[in-house]
Amino acid sequence: MALVGGGGYAEYCAAPYQTTMMVPTNLTSVQAAAIPEVFLTAFQALVFNAKMKDGETLLIHAGASGVGMAAIQLARKLFKNIKVIVTSSSAEKLSKCQGLGADVFINYKTDDFSEKVLTATHNKGADVILDFVGAPYWEKHVQCVATDGRIVLLGLLGGAVTEGPLNLAPLLKKRVSLVCSTLRSRSLQYKETLTTEFSKSCLALFAEGRLEANVDSSFHFEKVAAAHDRMRSNQNSGKIILTW
Repeated sequence: MALVGGGGYAEYCAAPYQTTMMVPTNLTSVQAAAIPEVFLTAFQALVFNAKMKDGETLLIHAGASGVGMAAIQLARKLFKNIKVIVTSSSAEKLSKCQGLGADVFINYKTDDFSEKVLTATHNKGADVILDFVGAPYWEKHVQCVATDGRIVLLGLLGGAVTEGPLNLAPLLKKRVSLVCSTLRSRSLQYKETLTTEFSKSCLALFAEGRLEANVDSSFHFEKVAAAHDRMRSNQNSGKIILTW
């Protein structure tokens, strides 16, 4: 299996040898396909970007997404005494997050996640926030991030421009760090380092069954339209895999 810079939506693709990884012998090819992009993104966010530490509180948005489910597992296995808070859109998806080790579950459609985070942390806030949404969540993040907290911005699904003026004073008061991160555009040297560190820390955990690939479903490529429909309707929890 490998981290590719594009072209992976195919039966065959080329990948730099520096970003290839051995597939644990207990995994199928479908399971292996669900690992590189999401687990490396989550590992990068927690270890490289947030520099997460034992005893911290982690807020993961889109907890039932591929990256979200990977982040829940990695937080549980790589750090001690972690509190994991997740948001998602349904009770079914939150239940899956619970099964992976999340502690606090927030339905963002019915609850104010910033209030729930503050309640769950006794008003301390989250030390690390993994954000895929962007602008619509900015003010709520400022409210519920802890002093010396880190907001890791991984996507802009909700947009890039905040409503109204941006008040920097609360960030300064709390000494908050905003870390913006992508993966595809990184250098090959960076990707090699990331892949190597992830392999050292995590591949054995898959082999031991302590980490699991988050496969929602698999579709033969002739049914790719059905796979897209499932993703478009937000039915999936984890990765949708195409097979040939």
